[in-house]
Amino acid sequence: MFKTNDTAWFRILKDDANLMQVVYQIISTYFEDDRADELTNEPVMTAILEKDALASQPTLSRFFNRMDEDTLSQLNQVIRELRKIIYSKKTEIHAF
Repeated sequence: MFKTNDTAWFRILKDDANLMQVVYQIISTYFEDDRADELTNEPVMTAILEKDALASQPTLSRFFNRMDEDTLSQLNQVIRELRKIIYSKKTEIHAF
């Protein structure tokens, strides 16, 4: 559902991995990009994302700067899908 128009083949941290890190940071209540530097070697987060180290704040800033209108539309779709999943779980919990 998410692909940027980035054509740099040499990039070590790919945009899909950066997006996953941002999503997990938000879920973990780390809302600001600069919190990424605190989490770079955080063991739980690196294990969840199956990485040796997470992207730094400058890497995430460059990731956000590469976004264009198409990418932002895709990001909105990802957020909508995540909300559907979260709200369905909330409904299941209340059903009990």
